[in-house]
Amino acid sequence: MSKKVNKVIALGSLVALTGGCESTQKMSETTDANVVDTKAPADSLSLVQRLRELTALKYDTSLTVVEGPMCYVMASPMKEDYVCPVCATATPSTAYANGNIRSIRKKVEEMKMMGYDVLLDESSYCSHCSGKPVERPELVFKIRFSKGAPYHTAKSNIYAEYDAVASFLKSDKDIEFLMKARKDNEGIFAIIKKMTGLSY
Repeated sequence: MSKKVNKVIALGSLVALTGGCESTQKMSETTDANVVDTKAPADSLSLVQRLRELTALKYDTSLTVVEGPMCYVMASPMKEDYVCPVCATATPSTAYANGNIRSIRKKVEEMKMMGYDVLLDESSYCSHCSGKPVERPELVFKIRFSKGAPYHTAKSNIYAEYDAVASFLKSDKDIEFLMKARKDNEGIFAIIKKMTGLSY
């Protein structure tokens, strides 16, 4: 066999190997992406263990919270109708309340995207769904960690409480960051217990 033929065969083999490597790399990347996408949410036992470990951590947060001045006048909230996402009834409300609900909805949706079974009941904001005049409406958060279990329910209109739960469910690092940014770490654990029903 001539040197020229040998060179052509060797070059062809090199191209085939390179192509194979690329295919393997792409397959590996696709597989890795699928593993990330299909990651199951943590069960209640794992989350209780996470709470126990986090309560053992102590942070010096005295320099991370800046107390601002409290001498300001609250402006009157702008009136704006709340439109019920279930029945589309418009009920008098405020722009602040509606904006707060939208922010909370996003946090609840974030938890759903993580794979958790969570619901947000806004019915007390709707005069039709609640069947009574809206005076002091409260959002009801519902969560459960196994399919057949009853939902744990908690009432809260406070965005920071939903943010704390989402950070806790997401990872240790996220909730640790939240803890470092606040003065009252025990308060955060109390919020998580109230909102999820998990105790440690």
